[in-house]
Amino acid sequence: MPTQEVVLKAIEKQHVIAVRQILPVPSDVGTLLGEAYMAVSSKGIQPIAPPIAIYHDPEFKESNMDTEIALPVGSSVKDDIALDGGRWLKVRELPALSLVASIIHAGDYSTFDQTYAVIGQWIASNGYRIAGSPQEIYLSPPTDAAGAVTEIQFPVEKA
Repeated sequence: MPTQEVVLKAIEKQHVIAVRQILPVPSDVGTLLGEAYMAVSSKGIQPIAPPIAIYHDPEFKESNMDTEIALPVGSSVKDDIALDGGRWLKVRELPALSLVASIIHAGDYSTFDQTYAVIGQWIASNGYRIAGSPQEIYLSPPTDAAGAVTEIQFPVEKA
């Protein structure tokens, strides 16, 4: 369940190393995230902020999701990193977002749909519309004693 109300804020551009692929099921997000962390760690790179998952499908999908995992890294990181299967972690800039609706989800992912419903209802009832790909920022992993803490963000604009 959400631990706070929906807030509006701006997001600065971010220098990241990212991989994008179609993921058959939602649990594959964690697998891809782990693979990305292992690859950057093997090169001595330490992410400088929590990881991000960006969902590029124009509509919500429960399977075969067009997903990008992005690890914020220092601007000194310039080289792409090869992954297995001919895939690459590519260095790129995530653009600044002038306005996102944001909500915090604390706890396991079994109630994620409820938090998504809250933010979706807030967007519609406050005169906004979704204006880009939603993203999840994994502030605290589910292995922490307190459980997972995830920020869900939707780029929005006035309807």
